[in-house]
Amino acid sequence: MSEEENRTPKPPLPLPPRKRINLGHWGWDVAIAALAIGVTGFLASGYLSYWAGTRGHATWIGTFYGELYLLTLVMAAVCGLIVRLFIYWGPVRPSIRALRTALAAVLFVGLGARFYYSPPGDVSFTKGFREKMRSQGDLRAIRAWYATVEGVDLVLDDPEDWPPSIRELSPARVFIREDGSNTVRLDWAGGFLNPNGLVVGPETMPIPKSSEEQYVLEVAPGAYVYHDME
Repeated sequence: MSEEENRTPKPPLPLPPRKRINLGHWGWDVAIAALAIGVTGFLASGYLSYWAGTRGHATWIGTFYGELYLLTLVMAAVCGLIVRLFIYWGPVRPSIRALRTALAAVLFVGLGARFYYSPPGDVSFTKGFREKMRSQGDLRAIRAWYATVEGVDLVLDDPEDWPPSIRELSPARVFIREDGSNTVRLDWAGGFLNPNGLVVGPETMPIPKSSEEQYVLEVAPGAYVYHDME
């Protein structure tokens, strides 16, 4: 056998130890608080509700539970910081205790701003729903269809009676010339959530103003979306 064949193979080099994130006791407090503040700010922006509006009414139910889940995480972070004010493994310096108190206070203020100063989820949802109707609603086709329908105060809840321009929007029901008005109303009522919908009339039809009972946004001349607030 040659000398190369008798040579003992070298053992593999040991892997370098993994670097662990060591933020220290106060560093984890800051990291948890920063995450909770970020989630609270995201919820306060209303983007989650807006996104649900661009997807449709059914998604809003999932968004409701999604917000509840995220708020639960934030509250858990707040409770964790408060607990760590009193339960700590090792000596607690006054500066660390003051830091945790300040972080917990900021989170409480952020949660209060979420509920009292940020726009309601219904408002953000309606803004997203308006964009959905602007991009997917064929108002000209809807007007052309209901002009051919005879009758007043008609309620059509069978998709077979709808034209493709309405069927692709998937409302719950369609109202034709409701209360004698020259309009067609698409309604997405359902479940425990307040109804929202699209009203299409002549282009000269005035758009009603929002009230405490109903939030209204113009889609185009003679057409608007609404969301019942009560």
